Amino acid sequence: MDSHAANSAKDSPASAKSAAVAAVAAASAKSLPARSSPVAASAKSLPARSSPAAATEMSSPAAVAAVPVPSPAPTTSSGASHTPSLDIPITPMEVEDVAYESGDVHRSSGVRDDSSVGTRRGHGSRGGRPPQPRKPKNMSKPSAAWEHFTRDESSSQDDPMAHCNYCGSAYKCHPKINGISSMLYHVNNCPKYKIHKTRQGKSQQMFTFEAKKGEGNALMIAKYDEKKIKVALTEMVIEDELPFMFVDGNGLKKFMKVVEPRFNIPSRFTTMKDCVKAYLRTKSDLKHMFMTINQRVCLTTDTWTSIQNINYMCVTAHFIDHKWTLHRRLLSFRQVSDHKGITIGRALEECLVEWGISRLLTITVDNASANDKALDWLKQRTMYDEDTICFNEFLHVRCSAHILNLIVQRGLKDAHDSIERVRNVVRYVKSSPKRLERFKSCADRQKVVCQASLVLDVPTRWNSTYSMLEVAEKYRRAFELLQEEDGPLMRYLNRTVGGRKGLGPPKEDDWNNVRHFVHFLKVFYDVTMKISGSLYSTANLFFQQLCSARRQVLNYAGSPDPLVSAMARQMKVKYDKYWENFEKINRLLFVAVVLDPRYKLVAFEYWCQMNLSHELAKNLVDKLKEDLNNIFDQYVGTRGNVPMMSVNDEVQSREAPHCHASTSSENVSFDDDADFLSEFHSFQASRNLMDCKTEIEQYCLEDVESPSTTFDILNWWKVNSTKFPILSKVARDVLAIPVTTVASESTFSTGGRVLDPFRSSLAPKTVEALVCTQNWLRSSPVSLRDTFLSKVDDGESYKLDLEIMSNIINVDEAN
Repeated sequence: MDSHAANSAKDSPASAKSAAVAAVAAASAKSLPARSSPVAASAKSLPARSSPAAATEMSSPAAVAAVPVPSPAPTTSSGASHTPSLDIPITPMEVEDVAYESGDVHRSSGVRDDSSVGTRRGHGSRGGRPPQPRKPKNMSKPSAAWEHFTRDESSSQDDPMAHCNYCGSAYKCHPKINGISSMLYHVNNCPKYKIHKTRQGKSQQMFTFEAKKGEGNALMIAKYDEKKIKVALTEMVIEDELPFMFVDGNGLKKFMKVVEPRFNIPSRFTTMKDCVKAYLRTKSDLKHMFMTINQRVCLTTDTWTSIQNINYMCVTAHFIDHKWTLHRRLLSFRQVSDHKGITIGRALEECLVEWGISRLLTITVDNASANDKALDWLKQRTMYDEDTICFNEFLHVRCSAHILNLIVQRGLKDAHDSIERVRNVVRYVKSSPKRLERFKSCADRQKVVCQASLVLDVPTRWNSTYSMLEVAEKYRRAFELLQEEDGPLMRYLNRTVGGRKGLGPPKEDDWNNVRHFVHFLKVFYDVTMKISGSLYSTANLFFQQLCSARRQVLNYAGSPDPLVSAMARQMKVKYDKYWENFEKINRLLFVAVVLDPRYKLVAFEYWCQMNLSHELAKNLVDKLKEDLNNIFDQYVGTRGNVPMMSVNDEVQSREAPHCHASTSSENVSFDDDADFLSEFHSFQASRNLMDCKTEIEQYCLEDVESPSTTFDILNWWKVNSTKFPILSKVARDVLAIPVTTVASESTFSTGGRVLDPFRSSLAPKTVEALVCTQNWLRSSPVSLRDTFLSKVDDGESYKLDLEIMSNIINVDEAN
């Protein structure tokens, strides 16, 4: 059949042939078995097509005539059917229509209705081309829900279940009963899916915990920020005391390629500039803080000579903020030409002017004569300033740890040779690894239970001598066994050095003396440790530790042991020079004792009466009362120093005349509770004034607090600051006084690590920037890190570069 005949057959009206086709379709619907899939049904209704030749044969008229078409089969009484054949030729397209109308092949257009029989032909055989197979329905694209859910294979087919890939939630997923709407709703609201989606997003974001100001650690979205990475690198170099050449190392480059390949590591010259910029910015913020809060500060200072033979002077500020937290901030680590008093005094004055600090209370220094001259010079320069306390009478505070060191060193100077013998045997053991190994073997055989290592003392540090004797006394049996087995030890201890014959090994009497020395020096060691703290108030602890040292010296001075008593008498001579008559002790430290609610004035007066002569005790107590009243009156007169409104009311009430209570409506307004309460407090304050109950007297009349090792004096004043508004202001400044210079001396340890033999070419300005910024970054609890991060963005500002150049920072120092 040609194309023209085929078109004519399609356009002709219904004929016998079309009726036969309808009959065939109906018969097929009844006779075809249940289909398992549309593809299988199509294979049954259509002839096999193994090659194009077979398709051509099917398109010819002869082939069409040869296709048998079943007719409707009548059902017999037995249930079997008989299908007669028809002699009407059927085309392949008509066979496809039969398969489509029987439900075995699905067209791409429209929805099949099994109850209707269509006679419309398809359009796939035009031009003699065989019909194309239709896409089965079950091969359509699955729902998007299955990208986030996994079917539970263990569930039954009648009640299937699916689990979320992120949180594991289970949902029913029957296609006809449940559907997928509930699963899609869960995906849109699953919290773990949101995190997964954020991590897999185009921006490669992820959640991380970061410190948020005022809120602790918060869950934040981490993003790539080159400026923050640069800031972190700068802080790492400063806090970990790394050389600038560290950023040029291959190890860091490999590490950053793995961690963050997008970050370009700056050169050592850029890193050095970033460190200096961080110093200048943080210094500006800290200076602004001092000027804003107008805080009264106490200073400690000391001098040091570096490996470069350059003199450095360290200045550290101590203060208590309005939250009653003690702070320590390094202000200066500058180069000075020499250690003379005038040089130190001028450097201190320049530091105060540079930082804008006018309200200075005390300066704690050691007992060098140059420091005495420096503070005398500074007193004269600032005596008549507006913010000075009692014309700088209490400016000079002597380092108590330094005095205690002089006292103990005086006692050890003429000590018995027992200390020298122990020192020699410890030096022998620590001089060689083999000797130390042999000593450890002796300790194991003697079953010595001690994990501490042997310590060789420094003659100028008595506390190191105490540590050496304490550890050596525990290894006594190991030393005795070593003397028996190690022949070279005896030769070493008996050799002549510098014309002096060796003292030999320690004997039993020597070990007994060492035990007495350890017990005697332990009190002074504990006192030194307690007064050397810099993160808690030490001014109130000074008097108690002073009494402990005095009692220890007096007790051992009368000891029956001639060795210990001789050492105690030598120490008492040095003790009396500085602390016996209290003339060289800053009286503000006694004020701090009165402001300790565990002591107050009554405990101090009791101690004076029990330990001092009557006249000396009376004079000391009278001076203390006078000093406390003078300081209190000066704080009352300085209105700008009073932060709370109740203090102003208290001051005005002290100046107001006495008045009696009145119930008339002219004096008290009962319509306004606030006015009534205000007038009542004014009346109560005026009555206390007439009864001579000042804040000092009210404080002293109250019971003392019970002694406790967990007592926090700053927290006590924080709670009672509203009760004693002016006296609490005095306590806030006095309790910040450091009694030692340990804070400044510890800075020299940092300077020694920064200026090691491999970094001895650093310029003094760069050393100051590194040491000071490290102190500011490590300071707690108030940190300037947030301000530093917020302002570091302007890293190439022209103004800052000029300031760096003005400080004459040599770039070549990075080499």
